[in-house]
Amino acid sequence: MPSAGSEFGTATAVDMDKPKVAVITTSGCPHCKRAKNLLKEAGIYFQEYNLGQAPDVLANVKKLTGKKTVPQIFLCGELLGGADELQVLLSDNSLQTRVESNIASDALPAQISDLFESLDVSDKQLPSILLPYLPSDMSEEEFACLDGISLRLSSDRSFHGRHARGLFGRSKGDAPISGRSVVDWLVENEPTAGGDRGKAEALCKRLAVARLLEPERGGSESAGPESGSFRVPYAAMRPRLGKPLNRHLEWPAPARPAQEVAEALRELITALYDKFLSDNGTKVDYDGMARDALFRHYVNSAAELQKVSLAGLSREQRMAFFINIYNAIIVHGTAVYGAPTSTLDRLRWFGSLKYDIGGAEFSADDIEHGVLRGNRPSPASLFALIGRPQWAEGHFKRSDPRARLAIDPMDPRIHFALVCGAKSCPPIRVYTPETLEEGLDAAAAAFCEGSVSVDKANRRVELSMILKWYGQDFAPSLRERLAKVAEFLPDHKAQDLKELLSGGAEPTVEYTPYDWGVNKK
Repeated sequence: MPSAGSEFGTATAVDMDKPKVAVITTSGCPHCKRAKNLLKEAGIYFQEYNLGQAPDVLANVKKLTGKKTVPQIFLCGELLGGADELQVLLSDNSLQTRVESNIASDALPAQISDLFESLDVSDKQLPSILLPYLPSDMSEEEFACLDGISLRLSSDRSFHGRHARGLFGRSKGDAPISGRSVVDWLVENEPTAGGDRGKAEALCKRLAVARLLEPERGGSESAGPESGSFRVPYAAMRPRLGKPLNRHLEWPAPARPAQEVAEALRELITALYDKFLSDNGTKVDYDGMARDALFRHYVNSAAELQKVSLAGLSREQRMAFFINIYNAIIVHGTAVYGAPTSTLDRLRWFGSLKYDIGGAEFSADDIEHGVLRGNRPSPASLFALIGRPQWAEGHFKRSDPRARLAIDPMDPRIHFALVCGAKSCPPIRVYTPETLEEGLDAAAAAFCEGSVSVDKANRRVELSMILKWYGQDFAPSLRERLAKVAEFLPDHKAQDLKELLSGGAEPTVEYTPYDWGVNKK
């Protein structure tokens, strides 16, 4: 079966003909995944252009085509549309017929092909986290070996059940473990120690040097390993709910600029999401994600957020930073804890998923309501529930230094960009300060196209519950909100909605029940 590589510019096929079909995608996009799977099942050879790491080029492609969303599918230079249009063309075999009948020509229009000429098509490596940990006297090969030992140690549940104890003797994954217990484990379980206690002590020292064992605060790395106590970072990757997910180890070096750290995390989390997204784009294998080495890579990388400085970030930089971090923390938390299953669980969950960012704790709720919504109360707050959100205080108290990060003015399009892990949530996307406007426009257009229904004949409009819960973020009155929604709709739907609003009584508005089912395999 012909297939296309997931990296820009790579493809393999049973035949050697130049592909007549091209698909422009981004990593982690469920509609892109579905489109590629449909083409594979139909046996149509295609070339994929993944522009997830080239947002500027993607923005220019969207300007040329006039289409704000991906995938964008082309046949011999003609734009066919997205995944839905592709499915229609495949259902009656019309696409197969057109592929066979078209003479060989470039899949993309010349204007779009020209955009790719300056694009680096070489394989991009994921950002490395080893350098801050790699001592001058340690090779990457030794680090990799020690990393494997630390992972095996952290995975030994019986060991942690015996030795990692919290209050009243209860087992606790992030509790300190005595150095003597670690050395005992190495003697019994690590082949490179060969059962020799001296070699096991030396390994324990090297694990501490590599930060794969974290000396307990106040402890000394120079003291003998058996006299100290340690935390095992991999074992602490699943802290108690409510503790920061990225504080399993202390970041040992100065952090890079906040935008650079966020960019590295964005690349990692979208690579993970794409790797474990089902072929039809509807499910994510979070259990498989949590077991993957790339996930450990991501979690360790997230520790760098502890040292970032958010001072001096522009409004656009703060928005892009916190949208990406919010989406990352939701994916991270779902992989570690699983998704909440009840309303009460959800209320607690979003307030309990946390990162340490610049030395302060930020929960998903803090990021959404305190920062991105301009320090507004949650729709679940008491006054919001009784219809008087204006009586409620902001999410952050005035004395809270985090309140200085609140986005002002807030942009309601963030609600189409934030991913909560439920089936009714928008798909994960990536945002950069430079292309933030285009990214939010695309997110709003994609979400509203699929969730807003306009029945002109019966004067009825169907909306997502997001537009009910957060209606005040869009506009004070229902009529103004509907006018705002019209800005995000395709031309024909927008025109129908504007005509409904231009005269007569207000249309009837119904809200689609929110599907809190998890997008989990």
